Amino acid sequence: MGEHPWWHPGEDDLGWDEPLPDVVELSPDYGADLPLWGKGFGNIAWQYTRFSPGLLDRLAAWQREFDDNFHWDNGWRSTQIRDHWAGQAERLAADVRAELGDRAELIVRLWPLPA
Repeated sequence: MGEHPWWHPGEDDLGWDEPLPDVVELSPDYGADLPLWGKGFGNIAWQYTRFSPGLLDRLAAWQREFDDNFHWDNGWRSTQIRDHWAGQAERLAADVRAELGDRAELIVRLWPLPA
């Protein structure tokens, strides 16, 4: 905790006052800093979110768990890791929705899991 830039934002980080896209997608993708996406934005930078540092840490950890444990060709390293990762998604989505408020709609797309 405290190692990410959102714990110690610089002057340039605080000036980001542009609105988020109307729809934010919570979805992992290889190498993303955060698992947040928006049409016209691509991967959404943490500065746009105005999320608490604690939530940003949790999102980054969830993304890192995906990067470390899911291979596009081989799937998940284990069912326990997959289930742990999937179980976190619901709680993360609820907390993201709470911090988004009415600024954007959140959709969740967990593409490495069966529909």
